Amino acid sequence: MTYHPDFFTSALKMFSALLLVLGILLACFYLMRRLVHRDGMVAGTPSARVIDRTPIGVKKNITTIEVAGRILVLGVTHDRISVLTQIEDQESVERFTNHVSQSASTRFSDQFSRLLKKARPGGHKSASASQVTLN
Repeated sequence: MTYHPDFFTSALKMFSALLLVLGILLACFYLMRRLVHRDGMVAGTPSARVIDRTPIGVKKNITTIEVAGRILVLGVTHDRISVLTQIEDQESVERFTNHVSQSASTRFSDQFSRLLKKARPGGHKSASASQVTLN
């Protein structure tokens, strides 16, 4: 006598195993998003913050970063990073970070809203207010 497994029970076992694997993957994804910042640093570890980056040539730029209360100005090429100068004076550091924070934001949403304001000559007029109805 041979045993023939029922199609429904086999499909149910396979589907439940698939759901278990997907659940484990989603749990790992959730934990990684909670523990790792967007810049790749693990939460709770000190990191450097990029303040400004100015390109000066192909694969060459001047980068300003903040590390441990100091501001470093770095020359960055495709194969080398050199410290150009350090700003350690607390008054200069605060003045520099305040100047950079007041300058143009690098967030996409801020840049997009500024672009929309420039595109519309009338400012924030809604479409219904600018339409004229003809009878």
